[in-house]
Amino acid sequence: MTYVVDGAQCRCAMGSSPANLDIPGSSDRQMENKQIANMMDRKIGGFGTCTTLTSMASGVSQPCPQVVPITPWLNGSTSFFVNNLPVITENSIAVCPVGGGVVTISDCGQKKSSSGATMKTANLSSDELFNLLAES
Repeated sequence: MTYVVDGAQCRCAMGSSPANLDIPGSSDRQMENKQIANMMDRKIGGFGTCTTLTSMASGVSQPCPQVVPITPWLNGSTSFFVNNLPVITENSIAVCPVGGGVVTISDCGQKKSSSGATMKTANLSSDELFNLLAES
């Protein structure tokens, strides 16, 4: 299972372009010196042009809001938590309450190894590492 970190790229089914996830604040739970996202990390830049808003405006192109206030993420980890909340994974989804689009993770934000596999290095306790390996 791959966890999502600050700067991950997200896509909205109703948007025309991807947007990055921004994780505010600071936590000692990091991978590759990036904050690990939990289900309440919902600050995402606009997804370009919104199909729903454009349709409601009789076809006049309408942009997504600059910061999309998505719902809390679903399908998070069941064994790995940051700030007592499940972390989000590459399989997590959310919904945009503005245009109704399903928001997915298109790039988890972690570096890739030379083989193309996502690296899983983290600043975690031994119990958290055990849970992380058990979930993989």
